[in-house]
Amino acid sequence: MTESKTGGRGPTEDLGGVRQGRRGLAMLLLAASALIVVALGACGDDDDDGGTAVAADCEPQYEVPGADGTLKVGVIQYPPYSSVDDGEAGGMDGEIMNGFAEAACLDTEVTETTFAAAVSSITSGRNDVAMGDLYRTEDRAAEVALSDPVYLDQPGIISREGIDTVEGLTGKQIATVQGYYFVEDVTEAFGDDVQLFPDNIKMYQDLIAGRSDAGLDSAPAAIEYLDSQGVADEFTVEVPPADPRIPATGAEAAQSTFAYNDEVEGLGEALNAYIADIRESGELAEIVAEGGLPEAAADTGPPKLL
Repeated sequence: MTESKTGGRGPTEDLGGVRQGRRGLAMLLLAASALIVVALGACGDDDDDGGTAVAADCEPQYEVPGADGTLKVGVIQYPPYSSVDDGEAGGMDGEIMNGFAEAACLDTEVTETTFAAAVSSITSGRNDVAMGDLYRTEDRAAEVALSDPVYLDQPGIISREGIDTVEGLTGKQIATVQGYYFVEDVTEAFGDDVQLFPDNIKMYQDLIAGRSDAGLDSAPAAIEYLDSQGVADEFTVEVPPADPRIPATGAEAAQSTFAYNDEVEGLGEALNAYIADIRESGELAEIVAEGGLPEAAADTGPPKLL
C-alpha cells in the first residue's frame, strides 16, 4: 500500500470477501507466492544463473524491438504482490511480467529494488520496468511512464475483533502507515484515534502487542505478514464495504501499475496489449485470486491517477 506506493464490477463497488481468521488461508497465500516463479513454458528455459532465457525458435506475440531481447526487471520485495527468489521474480506481479516476457520472447534480468528506488531505477536506465503493487499516482506519472491499470487494491482492516466496516472503527485505536494514500481521509474521519507509523512492520508490532485495536494495510500483505509471525489465527483481515469517509474503500481504490521506461521502443504498447489480453481471457482474474485478492479486483475501470 505504500505510496511515498472493464466491464463487470467497477471500482466504486466493494471488492469484498478478503477475510482471514484461519491459518489455512494464510498458509495457502504464502505457498502460492513462494511457488510463483519465472516460467517461460514452450518459449523459454531457465538459465544457469536462475534468470530466464528464451528458446531460439520463439515467435513473439508482442514486439518490443527496443529491449534488444532482454527485459530488465526491478522487483520490490512485497509478497504476495511481488518477490525475488534466487534471481527470479514471483508473486502476482511477477507472474504477470513473466508471462509477458514469455509472450514477447524476451530474456529477463531481475534485480531487487525498493519502493523509494523503483522510479529512479527506471529513469537511470538500470531497469526497463519496475513492479511491486505500485499505484498509478500523479507524482509517479510525472517522473516515469505507467502501464494501464492491472488490478485494484483497497485497504483491509486488521483486528482481533473481526471489524469489517469503516463504522466499526469508531472509538477504536487505529494504526496505519505514513505515506499511505488514504491516510488523510482516515485521520479526518477518526482524528486523534489514528496513530501513524513509519513503516508497516512497526504498525504490526503495535497491533500484535495490543496497543492498537485495528490496523489499515493491504489485505493480502497483511495476511502474509501475520502468518510469517505465527499470529494468523489471532486476527481477521477484512476489506470493508465502500464508505464515503474513506474513498479508498470504493470510488478511489488504488489501481496498480507497472512503471516502465518509455524510451524502450514498443515496451509500453506491448505491455498494455498483454494486460488487456489476459484481462479479457480471464487469466488476470485467476492470478489475482491466487494471490489473495477477489477476482473482481481485475476489473479496474478506466485508468486514473491518485
